[in-house]
Amino acid sequence: MENLRLTPGQWEQVHTLAGTRLEKMADLWAEQMKIRIKLATIKWGQTIDPQQVKDLFVKMAEARAEMFLAGVDYLNGLKEILTQEQLKKLETGDS
Repeated sequence: MENLRLTPGQWEQVHTLAGTRLEKMADLWAEQMKIRIKLATIKWGQTIDPQQVKDLFVKMAEARAEMFLAGVDYLNGLKEILTQEQLKKLETGDS
């Protein structure tokens, strides 16, 4: 981001955007870890509740989808803040 030469106003907007999106992504990551722990504690040598396992995998998929969408939302937010030139630099990795 440093090489994009953001204005002070753009920096403030990007900082605010990143803060809200990163907080959401951290919450989603924590949710995924909790689900993984639940899956890891299932005793595979004993009777398994198939519905419980399916439900956990569905929750994991939902959390991953939400994480992906939060990333897309962040990029869409950047598109509203950055100029076309800055976006091009960001997309080509020149940032």
